[in-house]
Amino acid sequence: MEDIKTFAISNMPRGGALWESIAGNFSHCAQIVNEFVDDALSNYAVHAADTRLSREVRMTVRDEGDTVYVTVEDGGTGIADLSNALTLAGMGAQETILNEHGFGLKHALASANPENNDWSIVTRTEEDAKANRSRKVSAPYMLSKDGFSGEYLEGWDGTLGATGTIIRFGCGRRMFETLQDGRHQQSVKFVDLVMMLAEELGFTYGPLLRDNRLRIRLLAENSRGEQLKDVMVTPLDPVWDEEEPPVELEPALYDLGGGEVKITCKYGQIIPSEENNRYYRGNMASSGVELRVNGRAVTFGLFKSIWKCEKHPSQNLFLAQVNLETNCAGAVPPTRTAKNGFREGDARLESLYRWIRCAVPKPDRQTAAAVERALFTQLAGEKERTLRSPCRVSTEEFAYQSLGEKVRMDLFTNENGLACIYEGKKDATQPRDIYQLRMYWDGCVVDGICPREAILIASRHPDSVRKLVDITNRMCGPDGKPYNFLLETWRDEGLEYPPVA
Repeated sequence: MEDIKTFAISNMPRGGALWESIAGNFSHCAQIVNEFVDDALSNYAVHAADTRLSREVRMTVRDEGDTVYVTVEDGGTGIADLSNALTLAGMGAQETILNEHGFGLKHALASANPENNDWSIVTRTEEDAKANRSRKVSAPYMLSKDGFSGEYLEGWDGTLGATGTIIRFGCGRRMFETLQDGRHQQSVKFVDLVMMLAEELGFTYGPLLRDNRLRIRLLAENSRGEQLKDVMVTPLDPVWDEEEPPVELEPALYDLGGGEVKITCKYGQIIPSEENNRYYRGNMASSGVELRVNGRAVTFGLFKSIWKCEKHPSQNLFLAQVNLETNCAGAVPPTRTAKNGFREGDARLESLYRWIRCAVPKPDRQTAAAVERALFTQLAGEKERTLRSPCRVSTEEFAYQSLGEKVRMDLFTNENGLACIYEGKKDATQPRDIYQLRMYWDGCVVDGICPREAILIASRHPDSVRKLVDITNRMCGPDGKPYNFLLETWRDEGLEYPPVA
């Protein structure tokens, strides 16, 4: 038999090119930071019985203009095998299902520092502590047959314990500003961005923070090292509408296709939060179903994938929180590389969706009054951010109080002594809405408040309403001054409720 001749294939990827290619996996700064928190949390979970560990992650962010320098320190047991940690798809030291992919550390560093020139990892195990040393690996990341080198350092710079890991990296300002999530068009102060990061962490790890399985301290500094913020991150929770109390199901054991998981579920209507940047705002993006694994948030805002129909704006106050508890990675659907969702098409995910459809009734469209209340809550928050000080914004303001009556206005604002009143409808206005707004105006005048303008806001205004506004504006109120009525749409104010065609 003739010998088969072979030839060699050289397929060692170039480290720089590979680093650039994986740098695009994360599109949001919080996803980067979460990877390092996940590693610490995983380590704490495995060593839950070790009382010497601090259970804390300490994060420092320093503003240097175009670059934000981030340090993430944990007080865990340190990284024993740095070679595995820096190997793509390195699974040799997987501790929990949070270490699902073996890519997270590398992807996170590459996304934060795509130039591959400004990052370092310093770690210390118990063995290192006995030798009074720590180990450091720093940029650039390289691939070769022989790998690349780290260095031994004398002592330890950690502040959370005798062992642990400190990760430092420079993050471009644009990447750090993804914390705004597109909500703010204007420039945002550095300390506000830091508080947005605190919100992200409070949402992602809320149940773990609440149970004291994890603590996160967030410190912000300016370029001179002066402290701007020192925040212990707290759980971010929705405010449930107690007029319609949420339903909390009994925990259920269920096999999604890879072994039993414990499923807990709570659902109901929430009160929109205007203080939050991204979550529980009662809008299209943040409503729907929120999925977690062992308390760690994976995705939120699900609706169509579960109920096979588009979400209607009147369902924006609906929230369902579903948590899967298991120590078996194969029992739950696999997550995307950035852990910001599950991989569609997986049979376990489809099984989870079926469970939710059976356990949670598809939310009804809300009444007009509920929608209008949610819209005005959002609008009030926007006014608080945009009006110049001194200002006052209220959805609990009343007219005719001087007569012993209390007629509630939909929204009242006072900007440096100039009052504005609102009446609103979710869909189209009718002529009678003009008279409702006129009642508010007259009541304010009777109470000694002279409005600057009155705004009727809705999705659309028919011609009859527009003509009636013109007529009204040629008339005078109880003080002998002309009315000043304006027509606006929700879209004019940047809110998400669409006009009715």
